[in-house]
Amino acid sequence: MPASPSTRTLTIALLPPPRLALALAAMTAVAGATAAPVTLRANASVVAYASGGGLLPFGATAGASFYVDYTFESTTPDTPSFPGVGTYYGALTAYRVVMNGVTFNGTMTAFSNFIQVIDDYGNPGFDDYQDAYRVGATDFAWAPGQDAYNLDLWLDNAYNATPVTTGISGTGLPVAPFDVSGFTSRTLAFTRFTQVNGQPLSYSLQGAVTSLELVTGEPPPPAGGPNGVPEPGSLALGLAALACLAVQRRQGLPARG
Repeated sequence: MPASPSTRTLTIALLPPPRLALALAAMTAVAGATAAPVTLRANASVVAYASGGGLLPFGATAGASFYVDYTFESTTPDTPSFPGVGTYYGALTAYRVVMNGVTFNGTMTAFSNFIQVIDDYGNPGFDDYQDAYRVGATDFAWAPGQDAYNLDLWLDNAYNATPVTTGISGTGLPVAPFDVSGFTSRTLAFTRFTQVNGQPLSYSLQGAVTSLELVTGEPPPPAGGPNGVPEPGSLALGLAALACLAVQRRQGLPARG
């Protein structure tokens, strides 16, 4: 029997005006920078899935292997926030989910994706030092007749009395695969929201990440789609509307100005 995917509470906060301005400026600058795309692969094994009434296209079974290739712009600048935290808004350009020979190319909007790197963020005396690496992509364009997608890669080692040792070293944007074994939580999840006969349905796939690797010698995931990455000319408009969304760390990064 399919297992029900566990749920996680995500804290969504508005960026304070000074940080919103920095995010807008930084992301807009990327459109004119020299492209340096990198594609990494997150390998995982299935721990839970929901078929959505038989819509899940991968034929998932517990323990089966799957992977997600995600392409990002390696020159994306950090949006300064807190010491020990690097956040790269709009870094992703494309991703695909592959399982049992079936490939699904996800769509997203440029203003609703990010990569976040956390290295020894914490408060002395509170036993909450944390290392984390997170890749998130969401298509917010859901409307009747349209589908929406969500990708979440989350490597985490939190609630430590002292700084921890993981594959993360510093808050720079990793452009090469790193060891994931030092993370106590290694989640890779993909969800599709759709409608059938006017009724909302969703299917999801959740796995435990086993490794990261660099993708070479094969085409990267295709960018675009009906709700894909907009052209640079429309980037500023999208950013002004939605780039104020920031996903906080599990304990809740303080929303300070």
